[in-house]
Amino acid sequence: MAIHPEVSSHDWEARDRRERLRTTRILTVGAFASFVLSQFCMLVPTAHPKPWYVYALVGTPLGTLITWLGIIWLPRAGSEGFVSFLWPNKGEAVRETSYSHIQAMAAAGDVAGALAAYEAEIAANPAAIAPRAQAAELYATGADPARAAKLFAEIRRIPGCSTQHDLYATQRLVDLYDGALGQPQKSLTELRRIVERHAASREAPFAREALARRKREIGR
Repeated sequence: MAIHPEVSSHDWEARDRRERLRTTRILTVGAFASFVLSQFCMLVPTAHPKPWYVYALVGTPLGTLITWLGIIWLPRAGSEGFVSFLWPNKGEAVRETSYSHIQAMAAAGDVAGALAAYEAEIAANPAAIAPRAQAAELYATGADPARAAKLFAEIRRIPGCSTQHDLYATQRLVDLYDGALGQPQKSLTELRRIVERHAASREAPFAREALARRKREIGR
């Protein structure tokens, strides 16, 4: 069960570029409109008339600031404040980087290169779950099941690791300990973890049954 984030960092970079371009256009129009309006203000009779550039120097930046506050900052601040109240962690999972280029390397047969690339990502991102999960799945296919088990265990220790990721990593550890690593005693520990920490999951009844069966087998 590999983790495949659906939105890559390139998608977010493109969106950020479009947002910056939109902001630039709005501020440019706002500055031009403010300059024109400042010149109209100069036509209003006053006791102490000022040169045209005084109106431009004061009115243009002031109007641009008002444009930014009214069109960009205020709507964004209002919506983000409300959304963050309803959804405090918005965007975190979506922004997780995609590693499709590394997956493509592995699919093309360059397993060693893919694993090296994953290890570089893991070293650079201590709290990243996706590269650990994908590397562990690749190691588990035969390259190094012990390293796979270590990575699955690391996933569970990452601060903020979700219940779903914890359960996934635990299930994969059960598979490895029962299979390639041949350590059934450690498998029992992982089954207990599923029963105790994920009692409401669909996997818990199966883990409970497997745990009871293993205990009976050991007692024979």
